[in-house]
Amino acid sequence: MSGHAATREASFEGSSAWSITAMVPPASPALTLPVALFESLSVANADEPLFDDHHPDNPSFMVNSYYNHITQAFHCPHGKEKSCKKPLKTATALIAHLRSPIHRNLESQTCQFCHRPFPNATAYTQHVESQAIRCSARKTGNISTWVEDHTQFATIDGRHDDDTNKYVNRSDRIVNPGETVANVFESRSRAAEARANFQEAYWTTRKLKEETW
Repeated sequence: MSGHAATREASFEGSSAWSITAMVPPASPALTLPVALFESLSVANADEPLFDDHHPDNPSFMVNSYYNHITQAFHCPHGKEKSCKKPLKTATALIAHLRSPIHRNLESQTCQFCHRPFPNATAYTQHVESQAIRCSARKTGNISTWVEDHTQFATIDGRHDDDTNKYVNRSDRIVNPGETVANVFESRSRAAEARANFQEAYWTTRKLKEETW
């Protein structure tokens, strides 16, 4: 092919609608993002565990490590910090105790209906009261259980004229003036332990009955 013909062919390919140059647009220049943006998008404290070492939901949690062979009972690992000195007879009772409010972060809250996290009870209360959210927490009566568990004396009794929850005191749950918050948590812990013992006794009895057949 002569040099003149090659020049004409190259010129034709560049100007044709089916040429590579016409079909593929030029690449846009690379965008350089600031380092601060990547730092803001990174997960903070990603290596930190979601639960402490003594939480039952921690993958490394082993309930048998809290058993004392001398006392033949389970002991709370937070005994020195929160005066949990009462021995627990069963592993189920210890797990229930570690899940009780006395060892729970009372600041952060998670909505049990939409599972959104909130930094404190005030933010969660605003979430429940809001009429603009797509959450069934405000429309269900189960929210009164949360109010009773966290206040120990208040509950929801109907609604106001503006369709917000009406909070009232429960006379059967008013804390005595001399009773401290720690006493309330201790009472709830004993109740949780009693429920755990009842459940374990129930299943133990049921297992014995099944083995007799």
